[in-house]
Amino acid sequence: ASDKLVDSGEAESLRKRHAAFFMQLAEEAEPFLTRTEQLTWLARLDLERDNLRAALEWCRAAEGKEDWGLRLAGALMVYWDIRAYFQEGREHLSAALARPGALEHTAVRAKALYGAGRLDFHQGDFIAARALLETCASMYRELGPATPALADALRLLGYAATESGDYGIAFNLLEQARNMMREMQDVAGMVRATRELGWFHVRTGDDEAAALFLEDALRLVDQVGDRYERLFSLSGLAEV
Repeated sequence: ASDKLVDSGEAESLRKRHAAFFMQLAEEAEPFLTRTEQLTWLARLDLERDNLRAALEWCRAAEGKEDWGLRLAGALMVYWDIRAYFQEGREHLSAALARPGALEHTAVRAKALYGAGRLDFHQGDFIAARALLETCASMYRELGPATPALADALRLLGYAATESGDYGIAFNLLEQARNMMREMQDVAGMVRATRELGWFHVRTGDDEAAALFLEDALRLVDQVGDRYERLFSLSGLAEV
C-alpha cells in the first residue's frame, strides 16, 4: 500500500495532511491533560501513538515545516511526561529544537525548551534541565509581560534547584513563581508551585511546613481535577 501511494505521486501531500491532522489533535488534547477530562484524552492519544510518531518523523525532515515539529513536540510534552515516555519525548524535542530556523525567539520555541527541560528533569539530568529552563525563562521575559508560561518555567527551575540541593535559589524561585501564579489567578499553576514548596520542605527536613504546603496543594487540586498532581501531593505527605 505504501508503494502504491508513492507511485501515485500523492505521498508527500497526504503525509502533510496527516501531520496537520495529528498536530491539531495534540494541540486540542493538551489543555485537557491537566483537568478532570485527562483520562479520556490520555486514552485518545494512546490510541494514536503510532500516528503521532509518524507525524513527528515527517516533521523532522519536511522542508519549511520546522515550526510544525516544534508545535507538535511541544503539545505532546505533557502526554510524554504523564505516560513516562521521557526518552522518546527528549529525542523528539531535541530534534525539533536543533533544526535551523525553527522559530527562533518565539513562544513556540520557548515552550519546546520548557518541555525539553521538564523531561530532562524527570530523568534526573538536572544540569541540562536547568540550562534549558533558564534559556526558556529568558526568552519568555524578552517576549513581553509575565505570563503563566513564564511562571511555570520559574517554578520548574526552582524544583530542579531543589533536587540539585541548591536550596537558597530554589526557595526564591518557587516563591516567585507561586506569587506570579496567584496574581494571574492560575490555579493549576498554584497547585504545582505549592506542591513543590511542600517537597522543598521535605528535602530540607521541615516536616511541619512540608505538610502544610502539601495539604494546601491537595485542597487546590480539587478545583482543577488533576489526578496526576494529586498523586504527587499525596506521595509528599506519605514521605512526611
